[in-house]
Amino acid sequence: MTTTTQTLKNPMARAKKIVIKIGSAVLTQDSGELDLEFLKDLAAAVSKHMKAGKQILIVSSGAVASGRGTLGMMGKRKFSLSQKQALASVGQAKLMGIYSQVFAPYGISVGQILMTKDDLENRLRDTNIRCTLDELLHLKCVPIINENDSTVVDELFGDNDTLASLVAAKVQAEAFIILSDVDGLFDKNPVLFDDAVLLPFVPTITKELIQSVTPPEFAKDTKFGTGGMKSKLRAAQYASNEGVNVMIGNGKTRGCIDMMLSGKGGGTFFPAHQRRHNSRQQWLLAKKTRGSVMIDEGAANAIMARQKSLLAAGVKGVEGTFKAGDVIAITDMQGKVLGNGIMNYSSAEITRIKGLPTAAIKRIVGERHYYEAVHHDDLAIY
Repeated sequence: MTTTTQTLKNPMARAKKIVIKIGSAVLTQDSGELDLEFLKDLAAAVSKHMKAGKQILIVSSGAVASGRGTLGMMGKRKFSLSQKQALASVGQAKLMGIYSQVFAPYGISVGQILMTKDDLENRLRDTNIRCTLDELLHLKCVPIINENDSTVVDELFGDNDTLASLVAAKVQAEAFIILSDVDGLFDKNPVLFDDAVLLPFVPTITKELIQSVTPPEFAKDTKFGTGGMKSKLRAAQYASNEGVNVMIGNGKTRGCIDMMLSGKGGGTFFPAHQRRHNSRQQWLLAKKTRGSVMIDEGAANAIMARQKSLLAAGVKGVEGTFKAGDVIAITDMQGKVLGNGIMNYSSAEITRIKGLPTAAIKRIVGERHYYEAVHHDDLAIY
């Protein structure tokens, strides 16, 4: 098989919609200043593939690191929450200015999207974000997405790895590229072991794989970032399980971005698995739960294998306090979380009727339009 034929069959080369995640370690030089040569290389590669018909979204860290350089605080390592938010506020403006600058020669505009976990949990805001991203892509702009560091209390996305994977699933991307400062996933820590071997292809990411290749010393934060290989693998696992092909590669290697977009390798490839969640299900799984119900084996089989609604008869335990309409977690008898769903009863009501057949429930709660605990349409299974 020729190299050309191999490239055409590579799913990365065929992908039309691609999310690229860039961490602070890739965006910055050793001095902490933004790496303009990298950003120019990025703009050139992205514009080349956009002209070929691809749609590309960028999830970019670097606001705090950029703010440190602007405000002359490169020598300081520890900051209070308010200091980090002030640095992000200053740095994000500078970062977007540079993105606009490097894409301008190619006639491409960029659009800023700042997100928080709350945006994904709120159904209306979640829908608005998706519509805005779709419109930016329709206008042939490059969305530049970042966590809203100036307002969040806790960093919830892990150096934007998790955020980027959620975006890739949300926009139904065919490919997701995670740019790191290492060449990809190795069988052991390449910093500690000279005989570490790069893994060019990983068919499935398991919990055991993540634990085996990311001992604590391999997951340390970088000088200017807060992620690590563990968060990247978890992001890759989520995206691949949502039907997105994933690559982890070294953004510091010039030409690497073009190679990955062209399907010519350049890192570790994780193939997509069957897409399992629509946009509503993705929202349900991202939503913060208000409590949980534990269900028996028969109910677990019904909602997972037979795609049925959850009935109160299968509920064996209730945890937390919640109202009808709240999103709750659903666990099996061993405590494993099976998924999330919108509960039709309050915690007090489901406690009264758990384990009972529908006829008995009618006598307790009266006539209703529904009697399922969680309707199938309001269920999202992991």
